[in-house]
Amino acid sequence: MRSLTVFAQGVLTLGVVVMMLVSGLMVVSRGVSLELAQAVGLLALFLGLLLVIERRTTGRWFRWSRR
Repeated sequence: MRSLTVFAQGVLTLGVVVMMLVSGLMVVSRGVSLELAQAVGLLALFLGLLLVIERRTTGRWFRWSRR
């Protein structure tokens, strides 16, 4: 189960990196648009999923937090 969770975190992290690059390229090429808003929304969803997985596996919101 732990390896599956690590794999899911890796996939979501890769998704976050790709979405950040895509949204940056969209701003440079077209300016702010509806597609950019959708990309940022998807980026927020990926980050939220990463936080939830981290919380479920460690009991903390971030690995470096003391709680």
